[in-house]
Amino acid sequence: MMIKAVFFDVGETLIDESRDWNEWADHLEVPRRVFHALLGAVIARGQHHRRVFDLVRPGVDFAASCREREATGSTHAVTAKDLYPDVVPCRKRLRETGVLAGMVPVFLRRGPWAIIQSGSGRFASPVHAIDSLSALPALLSGSLGT
Repeated sequence: MMIKAVFFDVGETLIDESRDWNEWADHLEVPRRVFHALLGAVIARGQHHRRVFDLVRPGVDFAASCREREATGSTHAVTAKDLYPDVVPCRKRLRETGVLAGMVPVFLRRGPWAIIQSGSGRFASPVHAIDSLSALPALLSGSLGT
């Protein structure tokens, strides 16, 4: 079977979200390590990641917090520096082999949140597991005929 397309999740697969979470911690005046620990606890419990805002500031209005953050000039915009280092080489190799790329939720064991979630049992065992996108073209090579 020839693989014609590969779909990627965005957050923590293509994009390192650490900068945005750090900016939220700074905006909320919470030490980054504390904020990340709380975020990890929320994710480990299977709760929505925005629950961390309720833990830091009970009853917080998330939309209002976003507006406050924007008013200070701290609006999160994903830039090339937020891409994981293996994203561009992987995409280049896929393009060279004629494989289309798109985005859809997936689970890649990357970053602290993936480590926390991988032990939760909420994800079915994948047919293939990789720890870096650098491994993807080689994994697909049999299907790509290269």
